[in-house]
Amino acid sequence: MEKQATEESVVCDHWNWPESSDFDFFRRLFGERPFQFELGLKRTKRDWFHLPKNQEIAVLRDRASLICGNHPGSVFWTPLADPVFSELTERFGSIQPSSTGAIAAAELSQRWPPDFILLHRDGNGEFRMVGGAVCFPSGWAPEEKLGLPIGQIHEPVPTLNRMLGDRIQSFLGRLPSQDSFDRLNWGLAPQAERNRHPLAQVASFTSDFPLEKAWLRVEHQSFHALPRTNGIAFLIHLTIHSVGQLLGDREITSGLLRQLQSMSEEVARYKGLAKVRESWVRWLIFHQDSLNQSVKGSESPFDTIHQTTDGDKNAD
Repeated sequence: MEKQATEESVVCDHWNWPESSDFDFFRRLFGERPFQFELGLKRTKRDWFHLPKNQEIAVLRDRASLICGNHPGSVFWTPLADPVFSELTERFGSIQPSSTGAIAAAELSQRWPPDFILLHRDGNGEFRMVGGAVCFPSGWAPEEKLGLPIGQIHEPVPTLNRMLGDRIQSFLGRLPSQDSFDRLNWGLAPQAERNRHPLAQVASFTSDFPLEKAWLRVEHQSFHALPRTNGIAFLIHLTIHSVGQLLGDREITSGLLRQLQSMSEEVARYKGLAKVRESWVRWLIFHQDSLNQSVKGSESPFDTIHQTTDGDKNAD
């Protein structure tokens, strides 16, 4: 992409949000309600269409490595994506691609931190995935969804279409061009690697995996209407945080416990938590009591849980 504007007008170095020390953010993320899929839309307060001044940040290095290595799913494209992408790039002002189509998308994706998916409204009013660049999927293969409508893309997610399908379609169909909306999605993983594409062969949770060593994956998602081409840009900026660093906070501990306890078994399986949820819930209850009592100098509550679990296995 050619840079023709001044540095100040096009750059932004604040892509590392939120910091793991921002406990208020994580308290709000887990909230006070039981787990459920919800839209949770809020009007955008960030300017998403800026490039980092520092082009050597780790997220861009990872993106470049995947794209240059032709990793499956990194860039997926149909001809219908060309005009939608062209309208998207206009949001960057005087920074414009030096090429077109999938080549331009790959070029932009190496300089811009978020993944992006391009949707196009077809003749029946349905939005279909027509292209995008997704380097850091959370356990799904974006290239397999190319050309599918939103409802079909969401089919593997338990209860999502039943609970939110109509609302999602209504929201996308009425997304105003002058407004953009953000939402959050979270998951847990045993490793801090950004790319969890099914072909990346990353590890999954084993039954004895300690919660304090897990990583929280937060997807900061944003919807931007592209009215001239009947398109929508769906942006996903991934941040990863050590769960162990967050569990010193009582509200975060209580919120995560509530989410895990209230999550259905099918959703727990979908999120890759079925093997660990029961032991994590026991540990969080113990840990929550310890925090509430301000117990100091005691043995690790995780050690206690593991001793109990091992004893149960031996009894079997």
